[in-house]
This record gives sequence, C-alpha cells and structure tokens, in this order.
Amino acid sequence: MPSRLKLIALMAIFALPVLAAVSLHLLGWRPAGSRAHGEVLSPARSLAPAVLLDGEGRVLPWRDAEASWHLLVLAPPVCDQRCSESLELLSRVWMALHRDAKRLKLHWLGELDPSLRAAAFPALSVARLSQPERIADLDFSPRGAIGVGNALPLLLVDPDGHLAVIYRPGFDPSGLRKDLARIIR
Repeated sequence: MPSRLKLIALMAIFALPVLAAVSLHLLGWRPAGSRAHGEVLSPARSLAPAVLLDGEGRVLPWRDAEASWHLLVLAPPVCDQRCSESLELLSRVWMALHRDAKRLKLHWLGELDPSLRAAAFPALSVARLSQPERIADLDFSPRGAIGVGNALPLLLVDPDGHLAVIYRPGFDPSGLRKDLARIIR
C-alpha cells in the first residue's frame, strides 16, 4: 500500500470520531448522564438586587464562606397533605447528600403553617425574597400529573444569586437528588 493511501487512511481514522461528534451535536443529542432532571434556565436569571431575608428580616447572603447553593421551596397559598409529604421527601433528598448537604441551604419562601412545622426539618429555614417580583413572571405550572409527595415547585439558585434550575410540581425526587449530587461537590 502506497504511503499516500496510508496517510489518508490514518487521517480518516482520526477524523471520523470528530465528524460523528459534530453530527450528534448538531442533531441535539446529549448523553443521558448530562441531562438535568429540572428545567435549566439558559442563561441563568439573576435574582439581584433581590436578597433573601430570614423570618426576622435579616439578610441571608447568596454567597457565604462555603459557596453554598440555595434551594427555594415556593409555599403554595393553601397547604394540604402533599405539603408535608413534599417536605418529607425534601428532607430525604437533603440527607442523601451526606457531607455535601452543608453546601445546600434550604429556604421555605412564604409562611410555614404551624401544622407543617413538625414535618419541617432543621435545615429548612423560613425566608422571603426582598423583591418577589423577580420570580413573579415565571411559570410554575406542572408539566404532567402531580404525583403524591412532589407537589411543591423548587428553585435552585447558585452561590452568586442566579436562578439556574426550576423543578416544577410533579418532578422526580430521585432526579433532584442526582442533580444536586452532581452540582454540589
């Protein structure tokens, strides 16, 4: 075999994977492991200048010494049995993070019904946004049937105060755990 043909064959061997990757990218294919289970906002929406305020009106900084992420639980106008079931699932997801759980701050946005305080866990703090209109135009309607226990919408906010992912009612709690385990390390 002439050396020129060997060179062309060698170039083809190295070019084929690149062409395959470009083709798959253009077709929109993504490996299953790279898909988020929530709805990723691209680009992420900045919540600044809004700040988180605790129940007493003190500012909770977006960025702290551990560069914590924030999971905002949007309280519904009326809480039913699904609220406490959602809180129970959320506490399980948080505990499944083990040592990385300290890098996730959980905030209940709204009033926490006294009957739900028993279902709430220590990591969950009651908070509010200083400018709730920053998220008022977001659509939190479910995309399908709402299963028992995952009825609350969640917002994942990065350490710089950018809303990155929305989990609508009906999300898969194991998918949330997988997303958080991948993000919070």
